[in-house]
Amino acid sequence: MQYIVFILIASLLSFVRRSKLDIVFVVAIAFILFSFFTKEGSWDYYGYQKYFLCAIESNCAEGSFEKSFSLVSLAAGKLLGDYAFEAVILLYVTLSIIIKFKLFYKHSAWVGVSIFSYACYGFFLGEMTQLRASMAIAICWWSLSEYSSGKRVHAALLLALATFFHVSSVLALVIPLLKLIKIKTLVVVVCFSAVLGYLVAASTSIPLMRFGFERIDVYLAAMGSESLTAKQLNLYAIVMLLTALFAMRQKDSEIVGFDRLCIKAVLFGVSFYLLFFFVPIIPLRVLEFYTSVYPFIVAAIFKSNRSLVVRCGFVFIYILLFANLAIKNNTRMDLVYDWQSIPYDNMSQDQLEQFNRYSD
Repeated sequence: MQYIVFILIASLLSFVRRSKLDIVFVVAIAFILFSFFTKEGSWDYYGYQKYFLCAIESNCAEGSFEKSFSLVSLAAGKLLGDYAFEAVILLYVTLSIIIKFKLFYKHSAWVGVSIFSYACYGFFLGEMTQLRASMAIAICWWSLSEYSSGKRVHAALLLALATFFHVSSVLALVIPLLKLIKIKTLVVVVCFSAVLGYLVAASTSIPLMRFGFERIDVYLAAMGSESLTAKQLNLYAIVMLLTALFAMRQKDSEIVGFDRLCIKAVLFGVSFYLLFFFVPIIPLRVLEFYTSVYPFIVAAIFKSNRSLVVRCGFVFIYILLFANLAIKNNTRMDLVYDWQSIPYDNMSQDQLEQFNRYSD
């Protein structure tokens, strides 16, 4: 139930357009504390425990995850003893949230809306679940901020740092190329990708390939069944596309450089997913990476649309996104509901057994 209360409180932030940095910092601390004290609600929590233990015992498989996590874990293990694992979790969550909220303060056209919309999905997917990827995304946002300000050397160094935390950060190399493409052209690409992806998936059986990169192969092996391949149209992809299209209703002269890059990144991510959705895991991860900047776009929509219907509509849509995806797939259900009407459809057998241990 605390997750639902958290989102309802976060929705009140949508009324706050601008705020002093110290207030944003206080809200960031609240997010950090909420993430840390409910950390066991994530399915990834026990995976990170395993990573941590194999790191401090120096018996991790080569290349199983980025060496940054091993180094941080080793240092924490030597300095903090029994509190080392919690310290590592807190470090990743704190750095990620502080960087992101600082960028909300710097770039968002409506700070409260950015924080609220981030709370509905990005927060639960990131700081509440995928710690390494979330940290890398925060640094990629920072790199994008520097790039949009013309500081390309700083942007390149930050991007290199991001790859140290998660290799998916190399995807950000595409974003400067998107600067050369018009937004309307990317909309056409999205439509073309949707049609072509549907036709390819419908006309042939796509074998599960092995790529030679261990983390990718682990994801594919974990799927183990073609029936688990994602659908082409899911709520997250639809909401991201809708968000980008509504942002385009602004006059071209009103879209600032940073927001323009964000819109293009979201459209590119959606097009990639629609084209390759039949490949397990990878297109979804690419979609999540490029669309992670959506809080800045939602803020731009609130700024440019004075219609109360549009604003309330987007608040409702993002609460729906939270309910349908963040709760259903990434959190322990007994922390969300006090009743037993729980959607089990997307849980593996291991997850069901794990849930049953918590709910007994």
